[in-house]
Amino acid sequence: MLNLTKMYLYRILHSTVALVCMLLLVGLTAFGLTVSYLMTRITDSAFPDPETTAVMEETEEEPEETILDEYMGVVQNGFPIMFFGIFAAVFYNGDEKHGYIKNIVTQYKYRHAVLLPRLLSLAVYTVAVSLLNFLVMAIMLSCFYPGIGWGFRGETLGYLGLHFLLLMAFLFIVQFLTTLNRGTAIPVCFSVFASMNAAALVALPLNFLAYKLLNIRDAAIERFFLDTYLFDIRSAENVWSLFALFGCYAVGTALLSCLLLNKRDVR
Repeated sequence: MLNLTKMYLYRILHSTVALVCMLLLVGLTAFGLTVSYLMTRITDSAFPDPETTAVMEETEEEPEETILDEYMGVVQNGFPIMFFGIFAAVFYNGDEKHGYIKNIVTQYKYRHAVLLPRLLSLAVYTVAVSLLNFLVMAIMLSCFYPGIGWGFRGETLGYLGLHFLLLMAFLFIVQFLTTLNRGTAIPVCFSVFASMNAAALVALPLNFLAYKLLNIRDAAIERFFLDTYLFDIRSAENVWSLFALFGCYAVGTALLSCLLLNKRDVR
């Protein structure tokens, strides 16, 4: 398993799609921060308010927002969902497209042995790109707002960890759809729609049907979708509900992936 994980990581390091997705995500983050900063400066210059300016100067050394708070907003804006999802779909589709999976599974007693190395390599890539994105943000925010703090609080770090778990569960689904579809069309579309918070739109008719057919008021079916919390991790009723959601999606997708790999013919 370790050798297979190393092989996947080696492929990621030499993969064009991994590099492109990383550059797009980090580049859009840097672009968004720059535009936000310039718009703030332009607004302050166009509509100067002596009293407001004096207050801002007094509080500049102790800004309310911190680097970690800003980063929380970035990871919940939909772009990480889209780019990580596209990477997972395109990269792991290469297993069948280029014949890797056919050569690998013949060396193992059970075909699903390739599943864990896949997910581990995906987690390593996600962590590495997220850390790079955070580092770029930290440097830019420190240059734009010299007095800004880091904001390393236990609660915020905990929510970031939970967000990462839910993101991995989402990528498990993308990986399963890629294997099931034997292509990238469905998983890529799924990632794009999810990055637009499509769960909120899907939940509307489902809530209506639950009320009309089952007479359930305030069904709030969106609570059972990963997208809901990937866009607003703090909206969860409690932490344990997030762990339960991760467990249901991750375990369910893993079982389906194992069944698919073991039963279906490998091309």
